[in-house]
Amino acid sequence: MSGSGYRAHELNAFILVGGSSMMPLVQSYITNLLNFPIKRLKDMDELVASGLGTYLTVKERQEKVKDLVITDICPFSLGVSAYDSDFNKNIFSKVINKLSALPTSASKYYYASWGQRQCRFMIYQGESLDPEANFFLDEFVIDVPGNASKSETFKTTFTYYINSMLYIEVKLGSTGETKTYRIGSQSKIEEVDKSEHLENIKLVSDQLSFEADFKTQSERAYHLVMEMPYYKMQLHFLWQIEDFKRLSVGY
Repeated sequence: MSGSGYRAHELNAFILVGGSSMMPLVQSYITNLLNFPIKRLKDMDELVASGLGTYLTVKERQEKVKDLVITDICPFSLGVSAYDSDFNKNIFSKVINKLSALPTSASKYYYASWGQRQCRFMIYQGESLDPEANFFLDEFVIDVPGNASKSETFKTTFTYYINSMLYIEVKLGSTGETKTYRIGSQSKIEEVDKSEHLENIKLVSDQLSFEADFKTQSERAYHLVMEMPYYKMQLHFLWQIEDFKRLSVGY
């Protein structure tokens, strides 16, 4: 729920799915956690199989589900180990956030210290601020040009595709030189030539991000409008309390 951007009071219902959801302890825990009733269906253990059937139907491009789209997501955050002067230590700097729709692409700027001659990019996946607590994928080193008139900048772009291929593109600010690396399913990094399909992935990602953000904001706006009477009632109640306090003090 935290990944969706919604809060408990914004949900209309909570439907349990899977055989384990039949356990009374699980039902009681979720009810107390969310503080509103949950829906118990007779076929809770069959919903997973039903979802799998729908997924396979979409993959087969059957006519009856032609308007249904299933989007793959990134199940973890991807980023690099970067030195943070405030903490005086290396931290995990996320470039692609967990639950991003695939394909996805995101960029961040990193800076070399004055006089630094090399920059080591250590790639991790995970959610911890401590890089060592995350899963290490691989690393590569980029030389810093010696003729840079100021601290070198690195525009670092991560592009993650649905075939589990991660592309890392680093562009030097002083020279404009770009280096592209690829990490596959074997977590082995290799330098590759920049290809046109990488740009296409970025365009698709931008479109997906825009559509997802627009849909999310529209749904949240709808919920806010529907809940306006509730908020007005709460405000009116608070105003009455404040008026009562002022009258009490005056008395």
